[in-house]
Order: sequence, then C-alpha cells, then structure tokens
Amino acid sequence: MVSVLREKFAHLNLTFSIGGQISFDVFPPGWDKTYCLRYLEDFQEIHFFGDKTYKGGNDHEIYESERTVAHTVISPEDTAKQCKAVFLSPRYRSNFSVLCYTPFSNKNKLYAICNSVFENKC
Repeated sequence: MVSVLREKFAHLNLTFSIGGQISFDVFPPGWDKTYCLRYLEDFQEIHFFGDKTYKGGNDHEIYESERTVAHTVISPEDTAKQCKAVFLSPRYRSNFSVLCYTPFSNKNKLYAICNSVFENKC
C-alpha cells in the first residue's frame, strides 16, 4: 500500500514510510526521526534503537545517520537486552542518561524493563 501511495502522490514531494504493523507515516522531506537530532547537538554520542530500520521503514533515516550509533530491535525485551549490553558495559556504567522511546504497543512493559535494567534512570 505504501508503494502505491508513494507512486500516486509523487508530485507532492512527500516521504511515505512504514510506521507500524498497521500504520504508515507521511511527512515532508526532513521531518523523519532525524529531525530531533538538531536539538541534541550537545550530545557527542547518541544511540538509537528501532524496529523499522530497513529501507522504507520509519526508523531508516535515523538508523543510517552518521550522528547515531544505531541498533535494530525486535521487541521490548530485545531492546532491554541490547541496552543492558551497551550501557552497563564498563565504558558507560557510571556516566549515561537514558531517554526511553518505544515503537512497541506495550510501553509500560518497556519502561518497567528499562527501569529495572537501569536502576530507575528512565
């Protein structure tokens, strides 16, 4: 369906991407998830965890950005597992901030996992 819309409305110069299991995103060029990076200039290292990181997915542009260290995840549990592996490593253990955003429908579950993994820093 997204490819049909992309073709039909190509003259409008909009970006169409798969947003979720039953949704898609439509926005002007540059208004994808990389838009937030302009507000994070003071951060030298930004990790992004997303499930739609493939070309055509709504996480693709930020996943490909040179400003991010990107990770593909498949579930809230996988997100927690990958976060724990990265941020509880000796490199990050004592100096990090966690900003949790989840593309998954069960946000409370991810926050509970996040808080248990990161000792209530979420």
